[in-house]
Amino acid sequence: MIHTLPSELQDLMSDSEKAGSLYAKTMSHDTAGNDLRLRVAEIYGTYEQMRERTEIMAASFLSDCYYGDRPARGAWLADITDFRSILCIGHDTEHSPICIDFAHGAKVILWDGYAWREVAPGFAGFLRLFVG
Repeated sequence: MIHTLPSELQDLMSDSEKAGSLYAKTMSHDTAGNDLRLRVAEIYGTYEQMRERTEIMAASFLSDCYYGDRPARGAWLADITDFRSILCIGHDTEHSPICIDFAHGAKVILWDGYAWREVAPGFAGFLRLFVG
């Protein structure tokens, strides 16, 4: 599926001085108000890289006895098993994927090692977490 990238992401990708690593301003919080240990976000430089990473990620998040049926609970989102509306735009320092969920208003989500969390309701809000 072809996704229309948010204009702020397109601008970031086209600016060689800003592209790549984004550094957090301060300790930030997810949209549920919980601490977000996101210090650095590595944003991929091309749409092709994003699509490739999304395909690799989708193959890694298969339903099994642990992942796939967990509903949303607290700060965690429901498990994602259909990645057609997801685009992996980068990763954090632990290589956890940072994605845009186009099925839910282009919100930015992050895999925290246990579950998906909403980082920002859109890419512009995501960028406000970082210096620059």
